[in-house]
Amino acid sequence: YQRRVRGHPEHFVCAHCERPFAGERFYENNGMAYCEPHYKKLFGDPCFYCCQSTHNAAEVSQFGKTWCEDHFLCHGCDIVLKKSSVKFLEVDLQPFCKKCYGKLPEEYKKRLKKLYELVEKRKDKSKHSKK
Repeated sequence: YQRRVRGHPEHFVCAHCERPFAGERFYENNGMAYCEPHYKKLFGDPCFYCCQSTHNAAEVSQFGKTWCEDHFLCHGCDIVLKKSSVKFLEVDLQPFCKKCYGKLPEEYKKRLKKLYELVEKRKDKSKHSKK
């Protein structure tokens, strides 16, 4: 998606706060462009897949991202991963069904496991140091 804007880029601004986008990401709703904070405030989180508002739709939030429920797909095979029915794992902040995860090279899965364990140790360490 790319919109042609005639005129000066500094005049391409958020419809709510009128701040120029200056090359930053923007979202559209009913032909109006919004900066990310105001889009979220007014319309809800944008779906990571389609960039449309999830405000009035069933949504899935995982890995710091939000998807329309029908757009939460396995990154390997595109099967819909409804949170309650299909087990999924995270690889590089993307969801993978167990079947596609199983197809990844063993060495890669070992590295992911080590990384996950390291992250968990750091979380535990920071919890204990805050007490």
